[in-house]
Amino acid sequence: MEKNTKAVYLHRKATDGTIFYVGMGNTKRPYVTKQRNNWWNRTYKKYGITVCVVAKGLSTEDAYELEELLISELGRKDKGLGILVNLDDGGAGTSGHLRNKYIRKTVGDINSKKVINTETLEILKSGVYLNKKYGINTGKLYHDNPSIDWMTLEDYNKEKHLTDKWINRYDIKGGYLKLINTETLEVFFSMELACGFKINQNKYKRFTDKLSGRTKNNSDIMHYEDYEKEAHLKDEWKNRKKRTHIISKPRNHKDIEIYDFKERVWFKTTSDDFKLKYKSTPHTSGSFYKGRFCRKECTAFNKINNKWKKVIDLHTGKIERFNQWHLSNHLKVSTGRLNPFFSSMQIILYNRYSLLENVPAETLFKKVLDNNTGLIEKHNSITLAKKIGKRPRDLWNLMNGFTKSYMEKRYVLVD
Repeated sequence: MEKNTKAVYLHRKATDGTIFYVGMGNTKRPYVTKQRNNWWNRTYKKYGITVCVVAKGLSTEDAYELEELLISELGRKDKGLGILVNLDDGGAGTSGHLRNKYIRKTVGDINSKKVINTETLEILKSGVYLNKKYGINTGKLYHDNPSIDWMTLEDYNKEKHLTDKWINRYDIKGGYLKLINTETLEVFFSMELACGFKINQNKYKRFTDKLSGRTKNNSDIMHYEDYEKEAHLKDEWKNRKKRTHIISKPRNHKDIEIYDFKERVWFKTTSDDFKLKYKSTPHTSGSFYKGRFCRKECTAFNKINNKWKKVIDLHTGKIERFNQWHLSNHLKVSTGRLNPFFSSMQIILYNRYSLLENVPAETLFKKVLDNNTGLIEKHNSITLAKKIGKRPRDLWNLMNGFTKSYMEKRYVLVD
């Protein structure tokens, strides 16, 4: 025979006591924070929890049914029916099971309390009548600042309708928050109303950062509880808008010697001037600015220098020094794409570039006479092939000197 060891419990927000979750399990489960849904975890991190055990010593069937009834009464937020972050309706297929006396009493206590409209003072027998007459979910009665005018008569007698949270319930967005403008003394109950920047997300975030203390608050808005503690009378608040004069550090005018591997020259400058021009710090531990420069004090000079190669543009004949990063930046490709090229496994890159140390003979520029026009131009196999509409390999014999002319002696090498 199954033992009656199950419990049904509520989780409330530690900040204002609002119910946000209904669950069932063994007697330890109400206090466990692991194995919860993501919505529950976010609520717990933001508001904390207080645990309220509704019933214990129940059978599994009774516990499931009570859980299901509570969820249906309080309503799931994801369905737009209430306040709960539960992602299912609870229960385990126990519809039709007769309720025992304890469950009937527990559910009855929740729904049988008299309710009152704080504006018209209309009183109804219970939350059930409220739901039937006006279609209002009884779960809203347990909010401190609901968007309705109804509360339990018990709370009304405790003067809940006179509290700030109730009076300003329609202005409060999300959790309870009270702010004040220290200049105009205007009171707000939401960040949106206080700053007016909800549409402009950047301004809104900057404002919330100021109110949360992540950045300096130089606005006129502060938390009301701080205002009550007379924080607005302190010098720190009075001087919040004054700009503090930051004493800048004296510039470093000491000359340093730096080597430019691309241009192969030494030059003198100051550390501050170099930072201003290249946005890079000229440290002494190695190269900087992607390996282009190094200080005279650098001990890895030769190692860095060996990474720089002379690269010839076979279309123009221009020769420049590059390391792998600067050439990749020049060509707008990844550095990994140039690994075979810089390791000499690839002789010609993109049919245009070659390391000067590996350049093939036919790609060297030579004087070529066009007998039709009488013009002498400098060409290699690539540029000449492009001009006459041939393949570079068709000109291999001409550019290597094995033949003196091409295309029936139209093009002739000139010594």
